[in-house]
Order: sequence, then structure tokens, then C-alpha cells
Amino acid sequence: MPDIQRTDEFDPDQPEALSQPDVVYGPLRERCPVAWSSKYGGFWAATRYADIEAITTDPATFTTRQGIIVPKNPASGRRPPLHYDPPEHTLYRKAMNPAFRKDRLRRLAPLIRGVAAEMVAALASEGPESVVDIYRSFCSPFTSRVVCALLNIPDRYVEQLTVEMEEFETAQRARDDAVVERYNLTLYEVCRAVVAERLGSPLAPDEDLVSGLLGLTIDGERIHPETVTGSLRQILVAGHGAPALVTASALEHLAADRALQDEWRAHPDIVEAGIEEMLRLHTPNIGFARTATRRVRLGDRSIEAGEMVAIVLPSANRDASVFDRPDEFVVGRTERHLAFGHGVHVCPGSVIGRDELAVALGALLSATEHFEVAGPVTYSPWPTAGPTSLELRLRWRAPAHTAKRQGGDRSVRT
Repeated sequence: MPDIQRTDEFDPDQPEALSQPDVVYGPLRERCPVAWSSKYGGFWAATRYADIEAITTDPATFTTRQGIIVPKNPASGRRPPLHYDPPEHTLYRKAMNPAFRKDRLRRLAPLIRGVAAEMVAALASEGPESVVDIYRSFCSPFTSRVVCALLNIPDRYVEQLTVEMEEFETAQRARDDAVVERYNLTLYEVCRAVVAERLGSPLAPDEDLVSGLLGLTIDGERIHPETVTGSLRQILVAGHGAPALVTASALEHLAADRALQDEWRAHPDIVEAGIEEMLRLHTPNIGFARTATRRVRLGDRSIEAGEMVAIVLPSANRDASVFDRPDEFVVGRTERHLAFGHGVHVCPGSVIGRDELAVALGALLSATEHFEVAGPVTYSPWPTAGPTSLELRLRWRAPAHTAKRQGGDRSVRT
């Protein structure tokens, strides 16, 4: 990074940013929309919708090759597709996209509903009312099982991955680089074993991401299995952490808004329409980043080649120049939020991400009479947002409790 004296304009780690990120980023949008922080080696934060659109649609100027997050992940390895720009990125995404096509995800829908029903029934089995850390007991393991199902991870690895992905992310939040790397290596071991199995017994490439990548040819040569391993590791973690956080955020939102909670419980058909507002208001990824490849103007700032720019998606999603009444929950907006990113690196899992959030909320709403926050909430620090510990007091409906007591078998294999 160039040796240029910069003046600190915000602190990404200030406590106010944890529970209400826009308390910090809202004022920045107004007075300093491209702001400098000396934290994490120094970086810019782009907070306006238009600037983030410009960054994410210009990979030649704002590259992902130098890292996709601030602070840079200490864990080793450059992994496709996120660490690659076009044209290489395009080749990887073309090989991956069939696994995310809508008709395949529709076939996964009953399995996802079954997983949610099984997990909610287990929570309800302890009595008519219970207090649970819903992030640890439901959100995190639920999204782990969903992403494992999406990627055809063999059953024998799912429980291990559920634990290790959460420990990996917990260490990241604690900035414990040694533990991050230790769990990164164990995750790599599992992914390497899955790739080895696919090499010996490939699945249909339009049904299996790993098999699709293993069949990819670049410049006349097959992609190396270790590259596929890195890609699988990347997608596993990405498909677990952010969905778990936004699910917890949505549950906290519903717990605080009893009228909305009761409305969604009484009219489950409207939950799906409300998911877009949950995603907009509670976008979990704050510190996704790009690196400038040349000196470039962004707003009234000069970004030097080699400097990182965080694209603060939660801020863009509350930009009043795009969204009317941006801090209010308004179903049916026509403006496009950026919760899944934008441009060539837009999240390929947006369809299943919406579905799993709707299923998770619907399962808990249908099984409860009401729920409320029962204790202090712990929030993820930068570069992600959302509760990592959320105690809810849940009053269960009798049928869900009774069905579990009577020993109904709702187990679902993933």
C-alpha cells in the first residue's frame, strides 16, 4: 500500500456498529461517503449505493485478486471463484452455476423444510416454554446442514463440519489467527476427502458443484483437485456464516416487533414477501472488499493503486437516495437491495439463501405462540453483522410439543 498520510474518519470496531451498523455508516453516507480508517492496515469504506455499484461492476479497476475482505483472511490460499476476476472467474462460475439452478434447488426444498422441522421439534421437546440461544441451537447448525445438502457433502462429515465451521468463524471474530488457521486446515482436510471421493466416483456435473469443477478445462488442462478443494472450502464457509447471521437478525427483529411476528404467524403466505426487507435491513456482510489496480477517483476521494476499499453493503441498503423511508420495514419495495452483492461476484446462492431464511422463520413461527429476547445479545464484530448469541424465550404451541413427545420420527438425512 502506498505510504501516504491519511486521517482517520471512522472506526469499524466502535461498539455502536455492532448492534446497529447504520448508526455508524448512516452519518458517513451524509458527510464522508468514502471514508478512511487506519484499522487493519488501512482501508477505505464505500457507503453509498451508487459508489458500490460502480466498484462491483468494474473488476478491472477494483480487483478481488488481492483478497475479498477487510481484514484480509489470515488463512492460507487463493480460492476460486471469489479470488478471481474475469475472464478466469467467468469460467469457474460457468462450471458452478448448474448446481445453483432453480429446478435443482426446488428439489432440495422438501429436504430443507424437513431439516427445519426436525430441529424446531427438538427445541420444542423440552416443554411448553424454553429459553435457548437460537443462534447456537438453530441458526448455525441449520445453515450448516443446508449448505452441506446443497454441496452433496456425505452424511458422515456433516456433524464435524457444523462444529468446525462455527469454531472457524468464532476464531475469526476473536482475531485469533492461530486458531483460524488450525480450523482452516481441518476444513481443508474434509474438503480434500470429498474431492477425492468425487474423483473416484463423480456425480452428474449439473447436480454437483465439485464434479462440475473437476470437469473444468482451462487452457486445455483440467483444473487441479487442490484448486477444487479450495473452492469447496470457500463456498462451505460462505454458505454457512452469512445465512446464519441474517437468520438470527431476522429472529431478533421479529422478537422486537410483536405485531409483525403475530401477522407473519397468522398469515404464513406473506413471509416470503417480507424476506427481501429482512435481507435489506439486516445484511450480514459489511467488510467485503476490493483492491484498486490503479489510481482512481471515487466520489471526491483519490484511491491509490494497492489500497483496499470495503463495500459496506448494509449502508448501501439504507441509502435514502435509493430507498424511501430506508430505516423502516416496508414490504413490496421495487428497488433492488445489494444483500447478495452486485456485478460479476454476485452471490450464486441467492435463491437458496432466500429459501432457507423463509423456511427457518416459517418453521419457528408456526411452532410457537410467541417469542421474545430473553437476555443480552452478543453481536459479530466487523466484517460481519448479526447476533452470534441470541437468547430467545419461546412459547411453543401444543401440537409441536405433543408430536415430539409422542416420538414422531422427523429425522432427515443430509
